[in-house]
Amino acid sequence: MMRAMSRIWLAVCLLGLTAAGLGASGEAAEYRDAGGNLYGTVQLGTQVWMTSNYRCAIAGDGTALIKGGDVRGGSIAARYYNFEVAGGEGVETNPVFYNWPGAQAAVPSGWHIPSEAEWETLLAWLALDGQGGPGTDAVAKLLGPDSSSGLDFLYSGSWDAGSFFARGTYASFWTSTQYPRDARDMWQYRFAATGHSKTWLDKRCAFSLRLVRD
Repeated sequence: MMRAMSRIWLAVCLLGLTAAGLGASGEAAEYRDAGGNLYGTVQLGTQVWMTSNYRCAIAGDGTALIKGGDVRGGSIAARYYNFEVAGGEGVETNPVFYNWPGAQAAVPSGWHIPSEAEWETLLAWLALDGQGGPGTDAVAKLLGPDSSSGLDFLYSGSWDAGSFFARGTYASFWTSTQYPRDARDMWQYRFAATGHSKTWLDKRCAFSLRLVRD
């Protein structure tokens, strides 16, 4: 009897470990970057997203990214910008933004920057009632630290020409899609309580980076 109970207890423990550490496909449900930062993941439709903004200062090839610097009018180097609050910890109080070369360089193996089409796929899926939470308001399912979708977009703002902007107003993210009319610009998404927008902006600006699994 004791031996049978031991086997049952072991099975329950293993089941709990699997649920905590593995995603629906059996793959690890968390990712740790080269800087030691840990990211959760969530599957939404056919896509697997990181549940927080990427914030590693180490490029995918192992080299360090340049921190800060106003590059308006100069050559574009891979940079990141950290809005640092004294005594603050985590992405909410100390958000990290990347310019376009920095965003490209930062991406680790197995992940990528979502394209315009992938962002639209996400929004269309969340607009279905019951997908990623109740209702059909896709943006509402994305915003806040406890969003129903699990993506938890925060109003971190953005960086441009030496200054941080709109902290507490909107969340801004890169896409991997080039703006067709100007090689200096990329498409970018903004999310706020009033809705979302898509616009093209200079590659020297810096925005949050959210990644999708390959």
